[in-house]
This record gives sequence, C-alpha cells and structure tokens, in this order.
Amino acid sequence: MELHEDIALIDNLLREATHQRELLENTMNAQQKAGTVGSSTAPGRSYHPQPYTLHKERELWEKVHHGLTVVRSALGQIEQSKRQRAQNRQ
Repeated sequence: MELHEDIALIDNLLREATHQRELLENTMNAQQKAGTVGSSTAPGRSYHPQPYTLHKERELWEKVHHGLTVVRSALGQIEQSKRQRAQNRQ
C-alpha cells in the first residue's frame, strides 16, 4: 500500500474514532439529563445502564484516537522526508 493510501486510511479511522467518542458522549449526556443513570426502577432496585461501560468505552476510543494521531503524525513525517529526498535527487 502506498504511503498516501496509509495516511488516508488513518484519517478515516481517526474520523470514525471521533464519531464513536461523540456518540458515547451524547448517550452519556442523554442518560444524565434523563436521570436514568443510577435511578430507581422499583422499590429497592437500582437501574444501572452500565455507565462504567460507556465511560470505559469512551476512554478506549480516546486511546484509539490518540494512537492513530501518533501514527498519522509519523506517517506525515515519513511522507515529508520522502519528498525532500526526491527533491534532493533532482
């Protein structure tokens, strides 16, 4: 795969990670506004729609985004280095 194709793939994955993180944030905000996180559904019973899982999943998407950003930066530097090397050959 060509370097520019790798960068395009990383850019697509970054967009997906951002989208997934935003979806989870919206879900957590909606649950918080609706009062469904930790509210009682019946006497003596608490309803827990796994807020920890949503929070953890959001953190994981943040890690994915950060890792992809590091990779994207490195690929960009490699691409720039290759261009400079090609210019020096001329």
